[in-house]
This record gives sequence, C-alpha cells and structure tokens, in this order.
Amino acid sequence: MGCKPCHHATPPDVVGMLAGLPDHGADVQAAIERIAREQLGVETLAERKRDALDFHEVSVWQIKAALHAAFELGRRAAGKKSGK
Repeated sequence: MGCKPCHHATPPDVVGMLAGLPDHGADVQAAIERIAREQLGVETLAERKRDALDFHEVSVWQIKAALHAAFELGRRAAGKKSGK
C-alpha cells in the first residue's frame, strides 16, 4: 500500500518561507536554538547538508512543548515592550 498524495497541490517552499522571516537579532536566535535543543533534542538549527543531521524525528508532544515555549517567549517579550 503506497503513500497517500500530499494535500498540497505543490510542495510548500519551506526554505522560501523561512527566508521571508524578519531577523530578530542574536538574542531571539539564541532563544530559538535553546528551545530546539531543550524541547526537540535538536543540537543545532544550522543546515548541515546531510539528511541524518538535518532531519529529525520528534514526537507531537515535543512539538507542542516547543511551540508553548516559543509562545511564552513571545508573550514575555511583548509584555516587556509594553511596559507590563
């Protein structure tokens, strides 16, 4: 039994989407790297041009924890900006 076709008519351009994200500086990048390490077990987010190093198997609960950590990071940063 083969794979079901992807629901996308064409595969999403993930690299293109990431290239369009704003650069938030070294502090934000360091926090994102820390979330990747602590929540997803991903040593680095640098592209290393090897499938074994660039693709990771993670559980849905790890993804959920990483998204919660990133959301909390953003919430705290927004509170600091508004003076709360």
